[in-house]
Amino acid sequence: MKIEFSEEQYRTLLQVLYWGECVSNSYKSEIDEQGQQVAALEQYLFSKAKEFGAEDWIAFEEEKKLFYPTQAMQEATHPKVIEFEETILARDKLN
Repeated sequence: MKIEFSEEQYRTLLQVLYWGECVSNSYKSEIDEQGQQVAALEQYLFSKAKEFGAEDWIAFEEEKKLFYPTQAMQEATHPKVIEFEETILARDKLN
C-alpha cells in the first residue's frame, strides 16, 4: 500500500504523532509493547523527512542511529501539549 502526502500534510502528521506520543508515553516509566510500536512508526515516518523537505524538523543522530524532532519542530508542536496539560489540570481542579 502506498499513501501520498503533501509536505504540509506530512508536517501535520508529524505533529499528530508527536502529540499522541506525548499523551500516551509521557507518564510511563517503561515503554510497553504499544509504545514500542509507536516508536517504530515514529522512526519510520521521521526517516522520510528529507523526501518531504522537512529536514528542519527532523534530525538524525548518527551515534544512536535514531531520528528525533529538532528544536524547530518542538517549538511548532509543543505548545499544544502544554495547552492540553493546562486544560487537564484546570479540569482536575474543578473536580
